Amino acid sequence: MGRLRTLILLFLCHTCQALEVTAPPSHIGILHTDVLLPCTFKVGNNPVNLQYLAIFWNIGEKEILKYDSKTKGFTSRFTIDEQKVTRGDASLTIRNVTVSDKGTYRCTVVYSPDQQEKNIQLNILAVPVVKIQKKAVQRSVRSLLLCSITNFFPQDMRVTWLKDGRFLNGSVIQDHTRNVDETFTGQSAINVMFLEEEGNPKIICQVEHEYLQEPIKDIYIVEYGTAPSVNIKTSRTPDGNTQIYMCEATRDYIQLEGNNRPSEISCEVEHETLHSPIKTTQEIKAETDCKRSCHFGIIAVLAGLLITALPLLWYFVKKDSQRFQVGHIHRVQTEKNVTMYCIASNCPQDVHVTWTILENDGEKIKISDIKQEDEEVGLIVTRDYSVQTDRSHSDKLYNAISVLSFTPTVVKHKKMEVSCTFHCNGRSQEKRLKCSFNFKKPEPSGPVQLSLGDNGDVLCSVTLSNFYPKNIKIQWSHGLGHFQDIATIHQAITENDDCTFNVRSECRVPGHLLKVQGHRIKAVWSHEEESGEQEVSITDSEWHPVMGEIEKPKFIDGKEAKLLCQISGYFPDVLDVKWLRRDAESQEFYVISASAKYKIPVVEATQQEYKTFTVKACLVLSVSAAEEYGSEIMCRVRHPSLETPLEKKTGELQVIAPHSLTRQKLGSEGEKDIWNLVDNAQPNNHK
Repeated sequence: MGRLRTLILLFLCHTCQALEVTAPPSHIGILHTDVLLPCTFKVGNNPVNLQYLAIFWNIGEKEILKYDSKTKGFTSRFTIDEQKVTRGDASLTIRNVTVSDKGTYRCTVVYSPDQQEKNIQLNILAVPVVKIQKKAVQRSVRSLLLCSITNFFPQDMRVTWLKDGRFLNGSVIQDHTRNVDETFTGQSAINVMFLEEEGNPKIICQVEHEYLQEPIKDIYIVEYGTAPSVNIKTSRTPDGNTQIYMCEATRDYIQLEGNNRPSEISCEVEHETLHSPIKTTQEIKAETDCKRSCHFGIIAVLAGLLITALPLLWYFVKKDSQRFQVGHIHRVQTEKNVTMYCIASNCPQDVHVTWTILENDGEKIKISDIKQEDEEVGLIVTRDYSVQTDRSHSDKLYNAISVLSFTPTVVKHKKMEVSCTFHCNGRSQEKRLKCSFNFKKPEPSGPVQLSLGDNGDVLCSVTLSNFYPKNIKIQWSHGLGHFQDIATIHQAITENDDCTFNVRSECRVPGHLLKVQGHRIKAVWSHEEESGEQEVSITDSEWHPVMGEIEKPKFIDGKEAKLLCQISGYFPDVLDVKWLRRDAESQEFYVISASAKYKIPVVEATQQEYKTFTVKACLVLSVSAAEEYGSEIMCRVRHPSLETPLEKKTGELQVIAPHSLTRQKLGSEGEKDIWNLVDNAQPNNHK
């Protein structure tokens, strides 16, 4: 009796409701923010009855959300506000949108029996960061200005340069590079000459982007500088076995490089005021009259220091100065090693040096080149440190450059103190330097990412960020209980502005391996004293099967009926589909097997645009009113990506048969008036 009342109410509701769905044709979402895709609906002047309402959201053909009175198909990223649904608001919230979320979304509202849908094009905007390279320029000389445009999307943009409000022609945009998050980075360059009478003009680099209401710009007030001059000075140690070459640049400079070819040595200097580097070359003359041979160990040391692009200025003193002098300790840090050096000059006798290292744990290491009996002065290697001291003399005055090299570790060098003491003619001068090394362990930027390749394989990638030092090892493996190594197909390390590093590592796994539920892929990394790992399996992917509703035909007594259920969006192509039945008046479902009554055709899955698979499961049954009326059919799906199976039900089946049979099974004589009402309202349902 209650079921019949519901049928009558649904019919009455259908006759008076008018569904109207409203949504904009497009919407812009800002990268890495939460985006609300608007979609509202009206059902006449009456309040929304959730019993007749269903809401579906799709991107392309993939269903991402379903909502009705029984199903809340939300995920952590895709949600709707249930409290607003009763007020006609079906808007979709997407958490932390990425570039891959760009596409056409479909909002479908079903208010039985009406259905309407609207498409919304979601465009993603990443607002560019615009920055002019601030540098001094020379007057009356063409200077190259650079403007970096970072982290923008989409790729198309327009860059213009202005000087005191006037447009400058001749700018060139370098090729864009794609970042890890699929945004782009580019650079614009322009050659400009600044005349003395122009004063200090205002330079603007502005970027126009299709989704920006106003251009993004950076401003630079021109500053002027003077280019350096460069020359090479040379000296020889007292024993004549070592030649020292020193590159001297006046004013500031950015980079010095020494070339230690046997025939000549070159010094190259870059400076912000220079359009191209200054290069000075000096010929090296070979010794011919004795056993002495020049070697260039010190040149290699100096080149290692100079190439770091830190401001180095060789310490020179005028020849007429007779005072023993010691410069400060300088520190140069490369990807793996640290080099410290100190210079002493103007000593009336040979110079000796002692380095003292106080490590993080309090242990003190002392290294000295003061000669003992029959010992030679030169390279000293002790434990984890090496010291190289090179000497020269001129006009009876001695000079020395001493270099300390080591590889920093967390345990010994997180905080340390170094002192360098030069001994000359009974006098000593000491310089100290307290050091701290910015060791940082790798931080995963997110879980292991999975994407589908063209050949049925799976590309796995992991990104680790903000670590130092640079050296890091990442090993991939896969398995179920027992893991086997996988070759890394690509690994790229990038440097951040704070001198830390990021790494992205990738491997490729055959797709068939993921057909076994629980099969996992693991990335293990080791860095200094730290290690870490991440695991991923097919259950962590987005390739879970999505079931549509079971498509039901009319069930006519004595005829065949075909039931269809579409299952889409899954990978790999291994799906277990079972049809089950519950008899009338029973609560238990049992598995249907192929027989004369039931046919279960084998349907091949097809691969979709996104490389996932879609299939339509099918069940054909011979309908008998006596057996089917009041029964229910279920489709159950299992897949390696699912922890629990998916199920869809037909609801209780209604069979078209003679009135005498249906009334005999379903209604008493006391319900004839209700049956007459239903027959008159829906004449096709009971014929």
